[in-house]
Amino acid sequence: MTQTTSGIEPLFQPFYTRRKKINANNEGVKVDFTDEMGDTWQEFQVLHPKFQDWLFIKYKNKYPNESFESWYSKIDTDNFFKTSPWYGCTANDIKWEDRVNVQSTIQKYISHSISSTINLPKDISEETVSQIYKMAWEKGTKGITVYRDGSRSGVLITDNSKNDTFSTNNSIKRPKEVTGEAFITAAGDKKYSVFVGLMDDKPYEVFAYLGGTKVGKGSILKEGSGNYVFLGEGDNSRHRIITGKMNEEQEIITRLISGSLRHGRGINYIVDDLNKTSGSLFSFNFAIAKVLKTFIPNGSKSSTTCSSCGSNNVIFEEGCSRCLDCGSSKCG
Repeated sequence: MTQTTSGIEPLFQPFYTRRKKINANNEGVKVDFTDEMGDTWQEFQVLHPKFQDWLFIKYKNKYPNESFESWYSKIDTDNFFKTSPWYGCTANDIKWEDRVNVQSTIQKYISHSISSTINLPKDISEETVSQIYKMAWEKGTKGITVYRDGSRSGVLITDNSKNDTFSTNNSIKRPKEVTGEAFITAAGDKKYSVFVGLMDDKPYEVFAYLGGTKVGKGSILKEGSGNYVFLGEGDNSRHRIITGKMNEEQEIITRLISGSLRHGRGINYIVDDLNKTSGSLFSFNFAIAKVLKTFIPNGSKSSTTCSSCGSNNVIFEEGCSRCLDCGSSKCG
């Protein structure tokens, strides 16, 4: 009746992109995003109905002969939002101290437990989160939660967080030693040794050269500039994986791949690029791609098209590329 929410949560955003978790195998669904866990999501736009009403009333004279849907696509929503009553009052704008105070005040007059979620920026410290829970307890609240921006891969995405601008990402400094794993893989009639350094159980760097060596888990140790060795588990064996093993072209390629991994580029895109190469270096690139594929979560989106039906709806699954439209699978 009053056109207000029944809860105590502030407005998240008047407009944003929402992601709905889906089963990629279902008919009629469109996979717009695959997160780091391999879960698939479909995106759809959300526009708060009262913000839409406000826009229509305030600016309908700007496009008098067009429908709202038609002229809304032409306007700069961010600039319009800055002149609206909601600017500075959304979930991401309100100070966490004020959120706790409001909830604790309301809790005094409510018999059952109530809770709300405090939205926090990406760079929030653990100490601040601790302060939030402590203050909430001291104020007598019975429940409270926090959500740090970016802690999940964008279930709710404000428009200014879309990947529509070019940005850079700096990697963390490499420790002297990282965990690693050694592989032997075949490409054509050649065998290659591939070493993958791991950070947080994800590929962080890669080295490879022609010829086979021992396989298994271990660590990759940096010994001076440009000199790395693989230390196998359970013994003192050392395999020099750059000095004396890699030629100039192999070193350049693995440096570029390692740089992409360290700066956060998705492994699925790196694998797709490696598989698109041709010429004398194809088998070398293909060998690295075969190993990196094993680290790609099932369901991750591929940037390639299906060779059977031409669909772009291709995902990685158990080291293979599978088309969700026609079901064809290709392994390498």
